[in-house]
Parts: sequence; C-alpha cells; structure tokens
Amino acid sequence: MRTIVALTTCICVFAGASGVSGQTLTPTAPPPLTPSAPPLTPSAPPLAPSAPSAPPAIPSAPPLTPTAPPPVAPSAPPAIPTAPPLTPTAPPPVAPSAPPAPPPVAPSAPPAPANTPGAVTTLSTFNVGNWSAAAFTAPGSMDFDHCAGETLYRSGITLGFKVTGAFLWSMYFYNPAWKLTPGASYPLAFTLDYSAPDMATAIAIGVNAVEVALAPDMTLFKRFMEAEKLKVEAASESFVFDLTDTSKLLPDLLNCVHSYVGAAPATSNPFQSFTGH
Repeated sequence: MRTIVALTTCICVFAGASGVSGQTLTPTAPPPLTPSAPPLTPSAPPLAPSAPSAPPAIPSAPPLTPTAPPPVAPSAPPAIPTAPPLTPTAPPPVAPSAPPAPPPVAPSAPPAPANTPGAVTTLSTFNVGNWSAAAFTAPGSMDFDHCAGETLYRSGITLGFKVTGAFLWSMYFYNPAWKLTPGASYPLAFTLDYSAPDMATAIAIGVNAVEVALAPDMTLFKRFMEAEKLKVEAASESFVFDLTDTSKLLPDLLNCVHSYVGAAPATSNPFQSFTGH
C-alpha cells in the first residue's frame, strides 16, 4: 500500500511541473504496478477464521428416542407330553390249554359248622379286662358244654377258669414247654394271697396242659374273686399269678353258662346268687 501512495504522489508533482511549461500533458499509462516486494499478503492464514473443519465424526450414539422393540411373540409353552391313550391295547388272547372251570355256585346260606369228631366249636366270645372268654361245645358236638376265660402271663403260662353246663368249675394251666403224659395226675398245692395252702390234684388234659377241679363251694369261689395273687406249687416248680379282674370274670362265666342252659335247681347250683344278672 505504501508503494502505491508514493507513486501517486510522484505523478501529481510531475504534472504540476509540466503545467509550468504549458505543454499538454498526456498522461502516459503508468507502468504496471508490479510490486518489487512480494505482496503483503501474509503467508499466515487469513485472520478471519475459516469455518472450522468438522471434528472427526464421533460414533453417533443411538437415537435418544428408542425405537420400539419389535413385538415379542410369546413363545408357546413347552408341550406337555401327551398321556398314553387311555384305551390300552388288548393283550393277545391266551389260548387256554383246557376249558376254564365254571365258577363255584355260592350257597344261599352259610353252611353250618362242620361236626368234626373231637373238634370243639366256639359258640360266642367276650372279654373281661385282659381275660379272653368264650362259650364252647363238647368235642365232636354242637351242644353247649362250658364257658371259659384265660390270659397269658410273662412266664409263658396261660391260666384259665372254666364253668360247665352243670355249674362245676375248675382252673387250668397251659405251657407249650411242658411235656406231660395225657391222663396222668399230679398233686399240687395252691395258695390265695396269705391264706393257708389248699391241696388239689392236676390232671393232664394234653401234653402241655393240666386241669384242677375246684370244690363247688361258695366260700372258695369268693376267695378267688377277692384274691390278688395265686401261688401254685408243683413237685419241682412254683408259679405266681396276678388275679386281676377275677372279681368280674368269674361271675361273667356263670352268667355265660346261665344264658345257654338256664338256671339250675338251687340244690345243684352252689353259685345261684351269681347267675341271672
């Protein structure tokens, strides 16, 4: 810019000097203003900042407005294994080697108990405390014979009491470990609580059992009803039994007999006061 101003000033001074001589000054075209110095155009980039180049693209984040996820079709529930068909396939028929026997014909009424020779039939049963009681027939017959009640002790011995249709009574003992001679007799003594011992005879009614006939005496019957313990002394052993509930058992045995044969005449029934209740 300063070079251009200096050239303009020189032209004006030259023109003024030419006017003095009165010659028309035809201005000659100025020489081209080729600057001797390089243009003042700064090599530096223009002051006006060029538009900043776009920063390197940052990986664009997914749009803020989330696109609706595609509808999720509910997956079908797992298939439940189908049950096997309810109608089973019929097995191949088995050809019988012989024609089947016809079904038995049910009798219209239950058969009567078999009258087996020597067999004893139970007519009725009842319980008194730990005592199991029943009414029985005579061996090989269906006629009533006696009522009896028994119980098993820890010693392995069974004690029982028996009252016949003639109102005779006895006690019996059974032990599977005994080896007796059927029909043989064995003397023994029995004691009720702390009373004096009574002598008696036991008859073997089997290999493992004996029966002791008791006097048809009301006093003795009451003693058995009221006693708490019975002690039996045989030739080589002695046994002790608790007489729990005999106060109920013995009268019930009398009433059992009474229900089958009725009351006997007072002269032949020493237990008349206990029967008929």
